[in-house]
Amino acid sequence: MKVCVLSACLHSSLLLVGATAFSAPPVISPEVLEQQVLAAFPEITAAQAALEAAEGELKAARLLPDPVLEVGALHSRERLGAAAATRGLGAVAWEVPLPWSYRPGKAVAAAGVREAAGALARTQLEVRARVRALVVELAAAQERVDIVSQQHQLTAELAQLMALRVELGESRELERLRLLVELERVGRELQLAQAEVQALAGVLARLAGRLPASFRLEGRLGGSVPGLEDQDLVARALAQNPILAEREAQVAAARARLSLVSGERSPTVVARWERSEDVDTRSQALSLSFRLPLWNANRGQRAAAAARLRQVQAELEASQREVAAAVRAAAERLRGALQVAERLRQTALPLAQRAQELSDFSLRQGETSLLDALDARRSWQAVALEELEARRQLHLWRVELESLAALPMGPPLGVEAGVKAEGPNAYQIVQEEKP
Repeated sequence: MKVCVLSACLHSSLLLVGATAFSAPPVISPEVLEQQVLAAFPEITAAQAALEAAEGELKAARLLPDPVLEVGALHSRERLGAAAATRGLGAVAWEVPLPWSYRPGKAVAAAGVREAAGALARTQLEVRARVRALVVELAAAQERVDIVSQQHQLTAELAQLMALRVELGESRELERLRLLVELERVGRELQLAQAEVQALAGVLARLAGRLPASFRLEGRLGGSVPGLEDQDLVARALAQNPILAEREAQVAAARARLSLVSGERSPTVVARWERSEDVDTRSQALSLSFRLPLWNANRGQRAAAAARLRQVQAELEASQREVAAAVRAAAERLRGALQVAERLRQTALPLAQRAQELSDFSLRQGETSLLDALDARRSWQAVALEELEARRQLHLWRVELESLAALPMGPPLGVEAGVKAEGPNAYQIVQEEKP
């Protein structure tokens, strides 16, 4: 009876492992997944539309104002008589902007284009970093499922062996119950890990819009990441970070706006040609007038534009300091995560694996206790998950560093050992050492 109950418990627990194998979800490479998500992201589409709008405003700023054409007729009648006459009226008026207001207007529009282009580059980089972080999280979640699933399978096999020993009188009932409790604990952990995988895959599928609700990501998190010296990273970030490029465009736009409103204090030239016809007379007139800003002289707008220029200059300086500090911090954290991952992969993980193999062999031979075997299994699982977490943090810091320093992003799940980037923007690859 006890063996039947144990078999039923093991069967229900092993269904967690078998369900994934029977469903056989489609396998998608990280590169294809990233491309499909980025192609359907509305934030990038909105930034592209904003750039097109800014280019349209620049085209409009390059054109001179259109002349105003006035055409009409005047019908008049004598007040005390029957005589009546209709005469035609026509006029053309053209308000010509002076060079000190026309050129700054074009400069403002051109700076708007640069600002929109910087916003588009920033949006693309931020969205790609967010998507790549989700890909890293999904890859880590899948590896977590594999680790816990392996632990679940080994615990189930050990529970079957312990059930036979209890039936033969070679082990105590307490040991069988302890294994059942351990099996249930690992089963719950496996179920939570599988739910996390389904949640992350569902998020990416909804972002892409063309992916199945359930799929498996191809590959695993590698141990090789790109790296650079701090000074090189900071210099590259200050030169190519799209956030700073957008801030610099805002400074240029504010400076051009100040020049524009300062030039609006000057008079504006208005040329007008007028022609009219009467019953017995025809008249033509050409006038040149000036629109004078007598009362205001744009004092308020000039003060506001000057304050706006000081504001964006201060924001640019603050952004430069923040980016430089963030790059140095991300580089330092990346080095620390790399050292931790290598140490765990080369020392702790092989030792924990060896300890688990020895404890399993000793338990099967009756040379060690069940508690020692369970402790070795838990230690191996803890070290394996810790090593996975170190690689996860390593790749997340890699994504942040790439986005801050505007580095050319390599494969989403890392660079294979032995591969080096080439060209003027090449960066060193930290090789992965085998334990």
